[in-house]
Amino acid sequence: MPECKVSCASVALENAGSPTLKVPENVLSPGRYVFTMTVTDVNNGGLTATAKMAVVINSPPTQGIVLVEPLSGTELVERFAVFSTGFEDADVPLSYMYGVVTADGDAFPLTSAQATQYAELDLPSSAVAVIAMAFDTYGASTIRQAPVTVITLSQSGIGGVAEMLNQKLTELEGIIAEGNDASAALELAEAIGAAMNNVPVLPTDVDALTTRKAQREFLSTLVISIADMPDIVATIDKNGLGRVLHALGTATKAPSDYV
Repeated sequence: MPECKVSCASVALENAGSPTLKVPENVLSPGRYVFTMTVTDVNNGGLTATAKMAVVINSPPTQGIVLVEPLSGTELVERFAVFSTGFEDADVPLSYMYGVVTADGDAFPLTSAQATQYAELDLPSSAVAVIAMAFDTYGASTIRQAPVTVITLSQSGIGGVAEMLNQKLTELEGIIAEGNDASAALELAEAIGAAMNNVPVLPTDVDALTTRKAQREFLSTLVISIADMPDIVATIDKNGLGRVLHALGTATKAPSDYV
């Protein structure tokens, strides 16, 4: 199967000596293209026939912004309301996915694609911005982001951290037991893991270390069980699997549990 190189809307295609032609991915910009095929009968006096086909390359949604409220809040205490508005595209209905950008520049989703333009999220303390991804009905997407500040439990000075983590683990266990919202389970698992990583304990505090170890093991077990939730199994894809692995890494790979 010959390949071709396309740099503009009107260009001679390479390797044209075959009835089958393949255009590489991510070469054509959004717009209308006309492909022309000419067949020459070299055994019959060079007679030719020509056929044309118009192809429209889809464009992603345009415009659009994402808003977050509050602009600053404490992990596991405040839930952040995220709202996307103003996205325009002729290929409706649109769907929306929400996530975060971390201080390291990594971006990862906290929700699956949904029809609603609004979400309430437990943001991990690593987040420096929220992102909204708007998809048209063919999957073309546009990303917008808004800055946010997530204060760690250590920075906030809130007491009773171990009890709060246990409460959130119980909440996560309940979401998993209901079995119908893997996205919400992964979102909360990410936030719990990030909180554990930001609240070290004294190396001399044997009870605190024992509690933290048990909490990490329980969180890891819960994250693994998320992969068996019906809505994950039914729609498992690269993105869903990546979210499970990211949450598991957050739960188990802390810089240190010591001060």
